[in-house]
Amino acid sequence: MARNAETHNSDIDLLVEIDPRRSLLDIIDAKYQIENLTHRQVDIVTEAAPIPLYSPGSPSIRREIMSRDAVYLQHIQECIRKIESYAVVGREEFMKTEHWQDAIIRNFKIMGEAAKQLSDEFKEVNLGIGNK
Repeated sequence: MARNAETHNSDIDLLVEIDPRRSLLDIIDAKYQIENLTHRQVDIVTEAAPIPLYSPGSPSIRREIMSRDAVYLQHIQECIRKIESYAVVGREEFMKTEHWQDAIIRNFKIMGEAAKQLSDEFKEVNLGIGNK
């Protein structure tokens, strides 16, 4: 809708200022909440990164890449939630109980595998690391 060429299929472009305490996962979560409320595709950009969270390209390719990246980001977000919930037992309980160690380590491994699957475009735009 940024070019005054709105149609019933137009996406929503949001220029936002990100609170430095917010993570990329918070931004992705906000994006999906807005999309669910508006039933439109949403691109979130900042002045520092004036391109959408995902790389430019044809809309269908961008949506496919975004969809895959979103799934991996959801896996990462779920692992973080699990790790936080498991860690409430405290250091002493964690160090003496093997199942807590296994649960947390397993979720770190899942996060690593999911992060490896993120598209190079996503990594370049959001993490500045590209194809490494």
